[in-house]
Parts: sequence; structure tokens; C-alpha cells
Amino acid sequence: TPIVWCNAPALLEAAAALDATVYRSPSWGENKSLLPDSEHVRAAREMIQRHGIGLIHSNDTAPLRALIPAARSERVPLLAHLHLRLTSTERRWAWLHQVSLAVGVSEAAVRGLREDGFSPEKTTVIYNGVDPIRLARGDARAVREELEIGADDVVFTLAGSLVARKGVEVALAATRILCEQRTDCHLIVCGDGPIEEELRALAYSLGIAERVHFLGRRDDVGAVLRDATDVLVSAAWEESFGLTIAEAAVFGVPAIASAIEAQVEIVADGGILFQPGNAQALASAMATLAGDPGLRQRLGAAAKERAERSFLMSRNISEFAQAYDRLLARSRSSYGWIGSWSWPAAYTHWAGEMIERRLARLVRMERPERTTAAEYPPWSYAP
Repeated sequence: TPIVWCNAPALLEAAAALDATVYRSPSWGENKSLLPDSEHVRAAREMIQRHGIGLIHSNDTAPLRALIPAARSERVPLLAHLHLRLTSTERRWAWLHQVSLAVGVSEAAVRGLREDGFSPEKTTVIYNGVDPIRLARGDARAVREELEIGADDVVFTLAGSLVARKGVEVALAATRILCEQRTDCHLIVCGDGPIEEELRALAYSLGIAERVHFLGRRDDVGAVLRDATDVLVSAAWEESFGLTIAEAAVFGVPAIASAIEAQVEIVADGGILFQPGNAQALASAMATLAGDPGLRQRLGAAAKERAERSFLMSRNISEFAQAYDRLLARSRSSYGWIGSWSWPAAYTHWAGEMIERRLARLVRMERPERTTAAEYPPWSYAP
């Protein structure tokens, strides 16, 4: 029986529609201290006791500081679901090394944790799941005609939020290079975001406004991939999974993606990789696939096989169920305060850094530097 505790109204509404018990949670980001908020801990413990909760699945790292002491007190396992590549500071700040199991959406999402010295037995990877039934909804067969794209033209599609880390400007620069070589290629951009107008202006200034089609936010991106796309493009600088690559692969659409760690892992042999930020390399890959329908078909078939093997929602659910079962099979006493603490090698390094900083401050206090007012800029001098 699922109990959902979160601060996202859309998720609460969807969970309630599935007959889950839902609670509106506090804003976890308000607590700036390394120590947990005592009210959050108390609320978590009360909820565990009220519903007899046997396992906690945290979908974000922000609540972990409160959930860890609550889980330890009530002797229940705590799973942390990692959707991002976290810095060492973020991992430490979230108390991430104290969870029962860390599940990454890719190897890239858990690599830092493992490098810290966290037990490999407490980490695993479960890829995000694509629901082919939901993804296939809609009909975008008219999109090409509406955009005046020829039946034999080659369409590259970029889907995602229009934010800087997606590298859309690299894709636009590559499209300009491609269009100087070929007259049968187009770029469709699905998504919206804070830099949309900037990107539209860039397409215009590059002289490719007639070849780049901004469709805005779409509820039928899957249909656009299936019905109007020959090749998916992702020029992202930073990703932890690469969901649109997996979604395109469901329909046998190959990908051209920047060779960042997570996307290398997802693309495998279902596409072509290029150096992040290199518009010329991206344009070269686009030209290769534009001129070779047979290669597109072979890469698309490999992508589809990869998606069916690794990225379907049914597999995601099955692997989480197995992870839950493994955690629940252990005795509850193993999740209490005694014997469940983790001290990875990174903690020793961090502790050494803190001691060094503390000693350096003490030395500065004992030996203050003599500085005259003339040595300060006038706007920063404080007598």
C-alpha cells in the first residue's frame, strides 16, 4: 500500500487518483543546516508508526537528513533514488552515505558515491522506465506537411527543456553547417524554457529559420518522434540519464548525442556520439546519417533492441520490486542505530580538510597580519 509524502501538487493529485494515501510535505529546501529539522523527523516517525510503513523510497536527496534518523529510529530500510550527478559536497550534505541502498538512474548517477568509498553492495543502477503505451499516444503524421517538410527530407529532432545545459545552440550551429551542404534537412525543436526567444533569434541570425521549427511544449512528443523524426539529436552538456534518447529508441529512431558519460551509456550501439560542444563534429554526424538511410535503419534497429532490453517501464518496476524484496528480507534490527552507520574513505579525507581549515584559522587568529588602510580599496576598508 503506497503512502505518498511530497510537496508537488501534480504528483499528489496523480497519486490520489491511483488510490494512494497522500500527504502534503513541507518544503525541504528551507532547512539550510547540516542537521535535520526536528519537526520533519517527528512527522516522518509519526507517519511510519501510523501506517506501519516497512520501507521508505526517497525520490530526492533533500529529505534524507530527516528521513535517515526517522528510519533508524523505527528500524526500516531507506532507499535513495538518485536522478542527478551529485557533487561531493551535495553527497555529504545530504547524508547520502547513510542510506540502506542508493539507486541511480545510470552508472553516472552513482559513480561519485562509489568513488567516495561507499559500499558497492549498497548501490545499484535501475534505468528510468519508458511506458510505450503512454509514449505512443497522439498522431503527428501531419507535422511534416504542416511544416512544409518534404516526404523524402531528413528530420532531426531535439526534445527537452530549452535551458543552457541542453546545448541547443550547438545543435543550431551544426544545422547551419549541415544546411550549407544539403538542402533536404530540417531540425525540429520540441520544448520550451527560459532561453526559447534567444534560441529563435539565434536561428534567425544564422539564416536557418526556415529549416528550424520550434514546436514549443508538446504533450505528444512520442508521436513526433515516431511519426515525424528520422534522427534524435541531444547536444546536452550535462545529463544523468538521457530520457529522450531512450524514448526515441522505443520507436527505432537512432540518436546523435554528445559524448557525456550518461549519454554514452544510454546510446550504446544505437547511434553516433560526438565531442560535447563541437558543432562541426555534430554537423558531420548529421551529414553521415542524412546521406545513408541504411545506416539510419541499422542504428535504429539496434536502438530499439536496446530499449526493449533495458528501458521499458515493466523492467523498471520489476527491478525496483526486487530491490524492495532484498531490503525487506533483512531483519529490522539491521536498520537500527547500532551497526548501520557507514564511514566511507571520503569521510576521513573530509575530516582532515576540516581540521586543516580549523588549524589555519587558529594560526591566523594568533598571528594577525598587519594591514594599513592604504592597502585596502576605499570601498572595502574597515578600520
